[in-house]
Amino acid sequence: MSLACLDSRESVASRRAIFRTLARASSALRRSDWSVAIRESAKVLETQPTQLGALEISAQAYWQVGDYEAVERTTVALIRLNPFEPGYFGLRGMALRALGQYGEAARCLKRDPNTAAALEDLEAFQATIVRDLLASDPSFAAAYEKSPVAALTERGFHFDREQLANQWVITHKKAAVAYARPS
Repeated sequence: MSLACLDSRESVASRRAIFRTLARASSALRRSDWSVAIRESAKVLETQPTQLGALEISAQAYWQVGDYEAVERTTVALIRLNPFEPGYFGLRGMALRALGQYGEAARCLKRDPNTAAALEDLEAFQATIVRDLLASDPSFAAAYEKSPVAALTERGFHFDREQLANQWVITHKKAAVAYARPS
């Protein structure tokens, strides 16, 4: 028997084993057995670190257990492999939001049309934080007065609709300052 024939048989057996492992991971994900889904997909990723199915299962299971750093790492790998899948950006954006990285989260969320409501919510949340910073941090307030975009960027914020966000913060700034300095 030739070496090529043996290699081909081993390759087929390897692919079948990977398929069975992915099937177990997928089944575990459907049953909400997150630890099994993570373990089984990790087995595949040991030998095939770019296997999309295993990475997707891992990302979903990590999300369910609240391991947002793992979700972020996994979605970075997914985006490198398929930068045209908007869902990867949406999931990464939600993980980044959970990690407090609001600006990068907003940039990711705007790449996924299915996360428009989450992006709008994140921008309102960021605007609230900015309003509070304007009331409590004089150096941020001074920087914001000079250049709102630069001050927001320096602090890691990002607004998809920059003018709308700036307008919201400015209109609510007076109320925040009045609250911070009662007469």
